[in-house]
Amino acid sequence: GILKDSGFSGTDNVGFSRETFDIEIGGYSKAEEQGKGYCAFFNTVMMLAFHDYLNRRSVHAPGWLLIDTPLLGFDEGAYTANGSLRSGLFEHLKLQAANQQIIILENTDHIGELDSTSSPSPKTRLTGVTDIWTAWST
Repeated sequence: GILKDSGFSGTDNVGFSRETFDIEIGGYSKAEEQGKGYCAFFNTVMMLAFHDYLNRRSVHAPGWLLIDTPLLGFDEGAYTANGSLRSGLFEHLKLQAANQQIIILENTDHIGELDSTSSPSPKTRLTGVTDIWTAWST
């Protein structure tokens, strides 16, 4: 899943609450269990999961997704690259963008030294232009 691909430890304790219609970690809502940065991370994970679900099950799926500041307030340390949740999330975004358009608006100080050149598919590109990153298939 998305969390495992991103490198989140403790995926055994993560679930979806139909009451709050949100992700839970260890039986607690994300707001009770995590800080603002992790809430932004989990909101992004939820959007990706819903988007993937719609793409697989709905004839009305838009085929694209726009995410604004998926790492707002998220701090693993300055410019932590390989092996971090930050890099894991962007690697998953590159994989998911192979069959659809994903547009990410993010502050450049949140993406640091992430590899924007490697791609799992020759159709997928990840391009950084100041504060806008966009991943799309051609």
